[in-house]
Amino acid sequence: MPTSAEPPRTIERKIYLDRAIFERELETIFTRTWQYVGQAAELGALGDFLSATIAGQPVLILRDEQRRLRAFFNTCSHRGAELTSGRCGNTGRALRCMYHGWTYDLQGRLTGVPYREAYGARFDAQAYGLKPIRVETFAGMIFVSIDPEIDSLERYLGEAAPYLKKYCDNQEVIGRIRWTYDGNWKLWHENFADNYHPEFTHHWVRDAQFGYANEGENRQLDPGHGLLTWPQQPLHLDRLAAGLKKASGLEVDPTKNPEYDFPPFAIDEAEPDVVLTLFPNFDLQYFFGGAVVILEVETPLAADRTMVEMLSLAPIGEPEQARRWRLERSAGIQASSGKISGDDTEALARCQRGATVRAVPLSNLERGQARGKIGQARDEYSLRSFYAEWNRQISAG
Repeated sequence: MPTSAEPPRTIERKIYLDRAIFERELETIFTRTWQYVGQAAELGALGDFLSATIAGQPVLILRDEQRRLRAFFNTCSHRGAELTSGRCGNTGRALRCMYHGWTYDLQGRLTGVPYREAYGARFDAQAYGLKPIRVETFAGMIFVSIDPEIDSLERYLGEAAPYLKKYCDNQEVIGRIRWTYDGNWKLWHENFADNYHPEFTHHWVRDAQFGYANEGENRQLDPGHGLLTWPQQPLHLDRLAAGLKKASGLEVDPTKNPEYDFPPFAIDEAEPDVVLTLFPNFDLQYFFGGAVVILEVETPLAADRTMVEMLSLAPIGEPEQARRWRLERSAGIQASSGKISGDDTEALARCQRGATVRAVPLSNLERGQARGKIGQARDEYSLRSFYAEWNRQISAG
């Protein structure tokens, strides 16, 4: 199993700013890693598709005539137009380019060229099939890579694999939302791996989940992944009411807010709350005994611009009432204007602006001095895990 290099204790802030570093990341990291694109349950029927962008390049994943998953670069071999638009949908039994009508079957073979005789007798349709890319699944999750020589997905997942299987198997997507923020992609991924900030950045966490990180672990998972765990905490609604009154001057009774009702399904109160980060840009939250399961993927747009996509998961075939409860709580916590992400967006925008100060070139990642790969909940082992692999891949490019 591959392991990350020696974890760094400081990082240079220019990595959030430098355009040359950003372009190098796209070339040496995003073109050579497995990228999560969705759940296999989303592609249940012939012609169902998902689209994504990897290293600035559009890709397409679909279910073919034999019900197998296929993945291609999303570009017509004629003049380059994208073959599908939108995040997901159904193509039917063929992909037809809207520009000149070139048509492909679901295995990527060119099957139709309008007025083909004008190309002459030497025209070879087999040479104009769609360009395939690697696609593999694990625990019902779909990953693709544009590197034809990449290791298997399970080897790439390394020590994170059993956690993904535990928390994501037999899950389907019940909601998606996208937004952009003015900051480097690494800042958002770092933020998931950082259990030191929530009680200061998120007043809701400070009040409603008082003391949440007094126990638990922050763990390095090779290669480049991380795991944060802490015991579930009961919601301290009295503290939340006091915090709201201090901030607004208003008397608020959270017990009358249906947002804090118990879920209409059983949860495992013994399960810890979990944040799992996969190198380079995948994050998972498993909260309240699995009542809220959220995935987020960061897509780099520029050195200082990132798209975040959040997916809310639920067990396949769960009743509608339970799905609605999960979706509302997921959005309330982690959507762009939620209790958590709204604060994070502001904090990370400040980090991006502050990183431009040349007189302070380094950031500190030294929290947690115990030897090995496991520290306390507020330590930075998972952050150092990410940057060890980041350094290795950037240097190997």
